[in-house]
Amino acid sequence: MLALRIYDNGMHPTACQLTLAPFLGCINSVNLGGLRFTYVTYNQACRATGPKPSDELAFTMLHTNQTEVLSHGCLVKEQDIFGFDLTRETDLITGKDAHISFASVQVGVFQSLAEQMGYDLGQGFLKQNLICFDPASLHPLKAYYQQITQILISQPTLLMQSHATKSCYFVRTQESEYRSQNC
Repeated sequence: MLALRIYDNGMHPTACQLTLAPFLGCINSVNLGGLRFTYVTYNQACRATGPKPSDELAFTMLHTNQTEVLSHGCLVKEQDIFGFDLTRETDLITGKDAHISFASVQVGVFQSLAEQMGYDLGQGFLKQNLICFDPASLHPLKAYYQQITQILISQPTLLMQSHATKSCYFVRTQESEYRSQNC
């Protein structure tokens, strides 16, 4: 198993590879104060489970419809944003070649912004854990995520003031022996 170092507060889901082929994965993350963007890619089917921080909401989206993704047993489509129910731990199963990104925002910041915009986004909304959007309306957000990801990959020095990190994981054997490195 592989502990995914996604959150700053020590709470990390673990991932278990579901296929018997060599694993290659990468996590790109940038912390912009009360908002963190993370982009995760890997080449094998995996299941991620474990705790989420109680003080952050993570709005997750897929960047390809080439792989099947289940969150808490429910099929997730490319036009969905999911994973933001604070009462549920991470429970995600993906097929091969997953490309997933999420924005984590502090709960207080999110609630304040929602109130300022006139939305009632209380616990009832968050417990849905999945929202389906018209693909056209989600396109600008995905484009923004992709721009941040490209900067993380190609020009991380532009984000050094904001604590950008990139970690790659390589599994070498069927016994899930791995190494992690900054790359």
